[in-house]
Amino acid sequence: MPVYDIAYRADHDRGTLDVFAPAGSGPFAVVVVLHGGGWVEGQKDHLRPYAEILNALGYVAVLPNYRLATTAPHPAQCDDTLAALDWVGAHGPEFGADPQRLGLTGTSAGGHLAALAGLIATREPSPAYSLRAVLPVCGVYDVPQWLRDCPQYRRNVSALVGGIPEEMAHAMRDSSPITHIHGNAPPFCLTHGEMDVVVPPNQSLLFRNALAAAGVSVECHIVPDEPHTGLERVTRPGEPLGGLDAFHGFFRRHLG
Repeated sequence: MPVYDIAYRADHDRGTLDVFAPAGSGPFAVVVVLHGGGWVEGQKDHLRPYAEILNALGYVAVLPNYRLATTAPHPAQCDDTLAALDWVGAHGPEFGADPQRLGLTGTSAGGHLAALAGLIATREPSPAYSLRAVLPVCGVYDVPQWLRDCPQYRRNVSALVGGIPEEMAHAMRDSSPITHIHGNAPPFCLTHGEMDVVVPPNQSLLFRNALAAAGVSVECHIVPDEPHTGLERVTRPGEPLGGLDAFHGFFRRHLG
């Protein structure tokens, strides 16, 4: 039974999350699911279909809100994601979750945050949880490159970094997951629509190559005929982008 609007941090009104647990006593592996919205909009319930899919596969799903860049630029979104991971480590067992079998996923801006927080959280791992798998969908991984390729999204980048991009060189680099790659990162599975014109799939290809060069286990699925989306629209409607078999297979291999 879902439990809604649990506070994972009390210092702002976006610090709440929902927990969806499968039937049974567990303990179950747990996946944190991050919504999209270009960092300037979006709500945790937008990815409820992911929570329902994860529950059906036997995972606890945790869906946090995070601060939007319109009021709190980077690193606020990443800080909130890290706080949500800490909450899972401290309180996940109360909901049947095993924090030592933790995964992270998200779509669009949520994919960016999943990658960014996944890398930062594992540079100095917390004993409270073990982040073992990261599955970002249609994410931005190199912010300066994305701005060069898609200048029509300059407003989103300006909101994210809190100023004029050309004057925010440190924030542009620091908000880019590709900057934070390290050899102890968990396995990654990148999925991206071939026809994505919001975040072109070269973002996933660049990130895959950089992860692989650092010795990180990574797979990358560029899905034919699919646009910028978290759920397939063409070949397997309603399934996570890349298909349920790939989605489940990745988490099963790394979370059990």
